[in-house]
Amino acid sequence: MKIVYIIEKFPSPTEYFILNEILELQRRGIKLDIIVLRKQKQFFDIPALKELKCSLFYLPKIYLYLPFLIFFNEPIAFIKSLALFFNDISRKQSLKTFRDYCISIYFASKLEKNQKFHFHAHFAFLAVDIASLLSKINKTKYSLTMHAQDIYTNEEKLRRVISDCNFLITCTEYNKKYLNEITYHKFENKIHRIYHGIDTSNWICKKAKPLENSPTKILCIARLVEKKGLVYLLEAMHKLINEGLNIQCTIIGEGTLKEELANYIEDNNLEKYIVLLDFQPQDIVKYILLKSDIFVLPSIIAENGDRDGLPNVIVEAMTLGIPVISTGISAIPEMIENRHTGLLVKDKDANAIVNAIKELISDENLYTSIVENAKKKIKSELEIRHCTDYLINVYQNNVEMY
Repeated sequence: MKIVYIIEKFPSPTEYFILNEILELQRRGIKLDIIVLRKQKQFFDIPALKELKCSLFYLPKIYLYLPFLIFFNEPIAFIKSLALFFNDISRKQSLKTFRDYCISIYFASKLEKNQKFHFHAHFAFLAVDIASLLSKINKTKYSLTMHAQDIYTNEEKLRRVISDCNFLITCTEYNKKYLNEITYHKFENKIHRIYHGIDTSNWICKKAKPLENSPTKILCIARLVEKKGLVYLLEAMHKLINEGLNIQCTIIGEGTLKEELANYIEDNNLEKYIVLLDFQPQDIVKYILLKSDIFVLPSIIAENGDRDGLPNVIVEAMTLGIPVISTGISAIPEMIENRHTGLLVKDKDANAIVNAIKELISDENLYTSIVENAKKKIKSELEIRHCTDYLINVYQNNVEMY
């Protein structure tokens, strides 16, 4: 049974964990194809892409907007799909549903004939809709991995998907508990928690910061959106600078709040102290991490309920020996044990961030112990080889059953 990964955006600098997962499965000899719904050419310079040996199928952009054009490439399959579309009483029919059928026809025509596939989607958005339809066309089953935004802003759809899929994976215990609660624990045997693994051999640790040196370099890597709580980081930096601390802060990311954050920096004359950078290649991110002293991610729950799961940047900082300050939102405490593997502060509280940064600067023993404990935790719980063992076990126990 060959596994087909269905990904909405690929490659993506914010979803390296998907690429890492695919590459590790590939190293284990798992047969894979990849279906991509939105091709992101601007990120084709990611070096790890050169290691991919599986087939990639990209959806031509026109089919997202004019799906009926697939008729001219696959007329017989298109007509057959109409029968599926009109007979599918399990789904609320709509133009979007019709578009999804057409997209599924396109990809079904690209896959190897007379071959059975197991379809696995990442994120419970468009990708899982296509996985579901392709499984019907192929007369097999599908599964998915859920992360964060697709869980906490998507509850109505989740219940249908969880009931319908063969199994699902999520990347934190917090997510797993939530998914079981909203489905009244009916599908506990379907829901598996597997952390995103990290290959620690590719992340060389820095030496502990000599705390007497200055300036102290603060780093945050995040999408510039509400749930990351970045306004509280800026407020904290403003307070520290006003107190006379020698602080520099770099924020790497892109998003809808970029202009608002840039305006705050300009309005408060903080340009000398705070730098906003767009997304950077992973090798540049590693370099900046290694030059940093403290990593801060002040996550919050957004007004629409969206929140982080376990941000991979926290794991990467811990792996490299950068102490992390974050909040107790969602699954973050699964990695950050307060005063042991990092510092947890109250969310939406700039003063709490200020105090945590000052404590790490002044307490060398705390700084060093957090660094060492964090590296041990990552090595024991998130090493990619161990996480992939769990993932393969889930596939073996489910995919080969039909």
